[in-house]
Formats: sequence, C-alpha cells, structure tokens
Amino acid sequence: MNKTPTGLMAAKRVAVAVAAVCATLAAPAFADDDVKVLLDLMLKKGVITQQDYDQFMKDNADKAENKEFKNKRLDDDVTKSVKFMQKRASDGNVKASGFGLVSGDGKSEINLTGRLHFDARFFNSPFSNTYDGDVDTAKYGDQFDARRARIGFNGKFLNDFNYEMVWNAASSDSSNVDTAWVNYGANKEIQFRAGRFKQPFNLEDYGTSSNNIDFIERSYVNQINPGKKLGFMVHGIPRDGVVYAVSTFQETNATLSATNNRQFAARVAVNLAAINGIKDSVLHFGLAATEGSYDTAVASSTMVSLRSEHRGIEAFKSGFTSAGGTGVVSEIEKRLQGLEFVYAYGPFKLQSEHAQGAYKARDLKAGTVDASGTLKVQYVGAVYNITG
Repeated sequence: MNKTPTGLMAAKRVAVAVAAVCATLAAPAFADDDVKVLLDLMLKKGVITQQDYDQFMKDNADKAENKEFKNKRLDDDVTKSVKFMQKRASDGNVKASGFGLVSGDGKSEINLTGRLHFDARFFNSPFSNTYDGDVDTAKYGDQFDARRARIGFNGKFLNDFNYEMVWNAASSDSSNVDTAWVNYGANKEIQFRAGRFKQPFNLEDYGTSSNNIDFIERSYVNQINPGKKLGFMVHGIPRDGVVYAVSTFQETNATLSATNNRQFAARVAVNLAAINGIKDSVLHFGLAATEGSYDTAVASSTMVSLRSEHRGIEAFKSGFTSAGGTGVVSEIEKRLQGLEFVYAYGPFKLQSEHAQGAYKARDLKAGTVDASGTLKVQYVGAVYNITG
C-alpha cells in the first residue's frame, strides 16, 4: 500500500485551511495583505496549481468589484439623503391626522376644523290655531334642520399667538363670520384677544363648545348673554382651577350710529376640585356681569327675546316703539348678572345657571324712557353619561 508522505499531507491541510479562510475574508482585503503572499508561496511550492490560483483570484476579484460597487452606491444614497434632510430641515410637515400643517421649528401651525349638527322637529300641538293659521309654515311645521354647519381653521404662529377663523353656513345673521380672533398668550396668567369671539358671561356658552353641550340647544340663560361679538378681551389662568376675563365689545358687526355702541363684560370662575388636586371631579362656581348700551336708529325695536328649544316658537319678546317716531335714535341700556354652578363626579354632572337682566330703551331726542323691565332666567340640569 502506498503511503502519502507526511509533508505532502500537511501541505494539503494548510491549503484547505487557507482556502477556507480566504473564502470568508472580505474581498477587498485579500489582494494586498498577507493572504496573497501566502497564496503566492503555496503556488511556488506546488501546493496549489496555477489554475486553482488563477480561478481563486478571479472569483474574489469579481466579488471585490461587486462589493465596492454596492458600498459606493450605498454611500452615495446616504450622502444624498443627508443633503436632502439638511436642505429641508426648516420645512414643515403634514400632521399625523392629515388635517393640519406644522412648521419645521414647531412654532407655527394651522388646523382645519368644522362641525355639522343635524336636528329634526316634530310638533304635536295645534299651533295654527294661535299663530299663523298654517301648521306647515316654516316656523311651526315639522321639519329637519342643519342646526350648525361650520368650517374654519385655527392654529398658532410664533408660538405665542393663537388664532381662529370660522365660517357659519347656517348663520341667521347678515354676516356668516362665526368667530375671527387673534390671541396673544405668552403668559397664561394674562392674555389678550381681539376680534369676534365669545364674550365672557355664562358657562354654557363662553365655557362650553357646542360640540360638548349636553343637548343640541342651549338654555334661556344663553339667549340673553352677549354671545359672539367684536371686541377686545384680557383674560388668563392665574393658577390651576381659576380663570378670569374682562372685555369690551360692541353689539353688532357694524356700528349702528355715530354715538354709542359699547358694552363691557367680566367673569371669574373657580374649580375647587382642581385647586385641591382632586381628580375625576369638578366643583365649579362662577360670577359674571355685563353693562353698557347701544343705539338703534329705528322707530321700534326688540330689547330681548327668547325662543323655545325647538327654535320654532318665540316664547318671550319685549320691545318698544319710540315716542319720537321714525328716524329717531334710541339708546338701549343692558345690565346682566349671572351665577353658575357645576358638580361632577365621574359620569355624573349637576349643572345650574341663573341670570337676570335689566333693560331700558331711551329716546335720545326727547329724553324719555320708551320701555324698561327686568328678566330672570335659570336652568338646572342633571346628566349621567352612560359612555363614561
């Protein structure tokens, strides 16, 4: 039996080991390091053939070229991505919800807002016997109603300024502008707002969005409050659970006469639960008042009116007819006071408000009082939200 020389077996084992190592090494490295020197030595000693040597070098040269190409392309892609991000670093982006934009520095943003409230009214009383003689008239007949249909935008700029602009498609006013204001709030303790906004009077209106009220209609208290008017307001949150607001405003979107059209409102409210750090509860008390006057250049006008909750029937109306006749400017004075209370725990809420108003219509030419009176309104509501 022929035996393989010990030296030859050792050389073969070395060749196999070197080949295995070379196969696992990074391709760019073998061409100019000790591995190539070792392969050259093995070729010279006859451990491997020239054919094996050439094939090995060719295969690894191809791999090295492919890897170099891939690495270069990857480097190019990363470089392009970095340059793109650096170039667009100050650009804004679309919010995750898709309904807003925010600047790259996060100091400015704009959000699309809107709401649609639908109502259905069905009457089961013979209103035609008392009013229009036709139960199917727009006021007293069964009907559907797009109670609120609004679209607008809000947001902030330069971090300290907030703004809102809302268009009301279902407005009964000559203007379809629902709200339009700018607020400066660098410090939450004292902020400044100008434009058309809710005047600070009652909780149900000033303190609660129509998206969050208990029913689709608000109470009689809300109907005598100033509502949304053009003006200027100072307001703030001096500490958790305490809010205040003081404003001056005019009665309508446009001045009715050249004499007087200015009123004032103020409100302060405290939430004792928040002050004492009690969670899942509300114990709220509030006080509010308005005072002022506005002019009307008509012979007769309505000082105050209340509509029923289904918005069809005029439940109360008080007005005047000027003694001076047509063309006489009359001044209407208004003074309102309001109290508000809320207790809430978990899904249960008890809420109540009381307001009273004093009204006076004065003929500015004759100096006479054409009408005066007071009105008191209130409500109490208890709600248990089954959804929590």
